[in-house]
Amino acid sequence: MPESKTKHLTFADIAVLALIFFGTAAYSSSIGYFELLQENRVMPENLSINDLASWQTTAMQAVLLVIAWLYLRWRRFDFSVLNFKVNRYTLPLTLLLILGAGLFTDLYQYLQAFIAPQHYPEAEQNYYQRVHYTPQLIITSLFNGFFEEIFFMGLVFAVKPQTLPKAVVFSLFVRFIFHTYQGLAGALTITTLGVSFWLFRRKIPMLVPFFLAHGAFDIFGLSVLGFLFWGDN
Repeated sequence: MPESKTKHLTFADIAVLALIFFGTAAYSSSIGYFELLQENRVMPENLSINDLASWQTTAMQAVLLVIAWLYLRWRRFDFSVLNFKVNRYTLPLTLLLILGAGLFTDLYQYLQAFIAPQHYPEAEQNYYQRVHYTPQLIITSLFNGFFEEIFFMGLVFAVKPQTLPKAVVFSLFVRFIFHTYQGLAGALTITTLGVSFWLFRRKIPMLVPFFLAHGAFDIFGLSVLGFLFWGDN
């Protein structure tokens, strides 16, 4: 008789996987945030996505994916519940996510900047002029999109329906905590992206559009309006 597979993860599984995926990053990010507090700054100086596009980081993510895979194999997880389908709707859905989630996050950022303008230094207005679109940036960003969203949009949703609300709230906290090195404003903005992705995920079962959309945000920045109109500034 064939061995039965686990189609639903438990909340404990999600907690263990979060530790595997993001434990080290959360620790480093928390240290970075406390350093910002000590220096009385709201975000790192001259933060650039090119600084985050590291082959070493990508290699570490690959190792963590293997560890997570081994854990899931030990749990006899049925990987077929993760929808990696690619079809004619993949690119249109990716574009929908970029525009929809990007505008949703833009709205939040403008509201936050209006309420707390001290969290948005003037230097950040030149973000797009500072980015260098290199092959390394593109490859590492796309891999990072896969690495993060296979957990947030894939594994988190592989729980029983009654566990899903708790798992989603927990996942939003995890997404927040390992981005605090960018300051509270940056971490909250990325958490807002997580909220918008969750809203779309309720209707979109395919995972690849989320991978690609996240990668696009890593490459071009988390602001649709900012990217479209930066040349007019």
